[in-house]
Amino acid sequence: MFLRPTIGFKLIASVSLMVISLAVILSSFFVHNQKLIIENELRNQGLSLSKNLAYNSEYGLLFKNKEMLDRLSRDMIKNNDIAYAAICDLNGKIISYSANSTLWIDFPRAIKTSHASVNQYSYKGKGVYDIATPVYTIKDVHKGEGLIFDSKDNNISQTKQEDIGFVRIGILLENKEKAVKTMQIIAFFISFLVISGGILWTVLLTRRITIPIKQLVRMTTMVAAGDYSCYYVNGKTRRDEIGDLTTAFNTMTKELAASAMQIEDYTKNLKNMVEVRTSELKDANERLKKLDELKTNFLSIATHEIRTPLASISAFCELLINNPDEDVNVKNEFLGIIQQEIERLTRLINDILDLSKIEAGKTTWHIEDVSMINVVKAAIESMKGYVAQQGILLEVDVPAHLPNIAADHDKLIQVVVNLLNNALKFTHKCGRIGVRIWETTPLPEVLPLPEGLPPPAGLPLRAEVITAIFNTGHGIPAEQLDRVFEKFCQVGNIPTKTKGTGLGLTICKEIIEHLGGRIWVESEIDDKTTFFFSLPVK
Repeated sequence: MFLRPTIGFKLIASVSLMVISLAVILSSFFVHNQKLIIENELRNQGLSLSKNLAYNSEYGLLFKNKEMLDRLSRDMIKNNDIAYAAICDLNGKIISYSANSTLWIDFPRAIKTSHASVNQYSYKGKGVYDIATPVYTIKDVHKGEGLIFDSKDNNISQTKQEDIGFVRIGILLENKEKAVKTMQIIAFFISFLVISGGILWTVLLTRRITIPIKQLVRMTTMVAAGDYSCYYVNGKTRRDEIGDLTTAFNTMTKELAASAMQIEDYTKNLKNMVEVRTSELKDANERLKKLDELKTNFLSIATHEIRTPLASISAFCELLINNPDEDVNVKNEFLGIIQQEIERLTRLINDILDLSKIEAGKTTWHIEDVSMINVVKAAIESMKGYVAQQGILLEVDVPAHLPNIAADHDKLIQVVVNLLNNALKFTHKCGRIGVRIWETTPLPEVLPLPEGLPPPAGLPLRAEVITAIFNTGHGIPAEQLDRVFEKFCQVGNIPTKTKGTGLGLTICKEIIEHLGGRIWVESEIDDKTTFFFSLPVK
């Protein structure tokens, strides 16, 4: 006897087939895409390490310092992904060579390569990326006399480079293969979960279709018995048999239940309105209390910060007046301290005025097309002499071209200078500070979303230009990262000879947020602290 397929069977079969097909396609795409990403990351990692080794090997090759080159090659293979590291002269003669196992001892001699190449080999059953990078030296330019931007713009620096050798490193592919296998397993389990969830969801959906029919039968019996309060809410009107049944049932019971529902709705709306108005009044009262507390705290801290330099100036002036015959050197020392305190007081007052204008909306903004490359160059140019005087290495990573942003040119220079001053203040002598700029890609260009689907949290919805300013040093404790942009915040337990006003970072935050951007900080104790800010591309 032929059995007609039920609605539930048709729905379960069709949706299950669609879920299985979609899961297989997406998992295959995911594994293939991740494989390409891992290969690209591995290749970029090798290129970066090779360039770094080539840069560090310059002096060793110039002065034939084999001990220095051996140390560099040994340090390189400490990385678990590095199979070997070789440093060669112009003729390809290996001057220094280190390998993480005996398997790779003869590899560079067995397989020759050019001065600049990236090749993939399989050697004795092991896969490896062999990356060669030339070592250059700069002629007729004394190092340290100027700042050379990391840019392809030939107008920035005219130098002559000379090839003095090359380096080779081998990047093991074992980790990549393990990662790919792991992703395949993960994709399999995810597909299994998606398929199981899809089938389960289909079964539940089928039950949601058949159960209303049974409920309608039960409620019809109740209405027949005299209970007219039954009303079946079915959402949108359906065009199948269930829709016809629910429409007829609702029409029959609607008038009977209308009066009771109207009274209930009035009561509920009134209660909700009272709760909403009460909540709004409470929130407004809390905001007023918080603003009053912030005002009190601000005035207290500002008064203290102003009183401190004034007290110091008064004390030293009194010493000078009471001791007119004091030694000239001592007088000059006192006058120098007075000058420093006056400058500190001037900076504090200027920062307070700037911050007050920004918060009050009275600052004049000159919004125009601005190049962050020019902003960074201008800020660094104004501080180049001070950086050199402090004996601190400044690293600059600026691309040749970036899209313009709509901003105030002078205000952005003020932000970069403030962040650079902050970096210099917390960097030891012979430490490093640096500036890096790059552009992010908006989400629609990375992964098109289906219509109506919201984007995942944390991914950019627009193109942005991000500026990062870092410094080596003690770092900022994790529990204080959220407070660094507060007014008069001074991070504790960090030795520094220069006392700031505690408003510089607050001003930076106000300027960036007014321009529609974001600013944040990341730090590692005893390693590095980096301040980031991003602005939308015009």
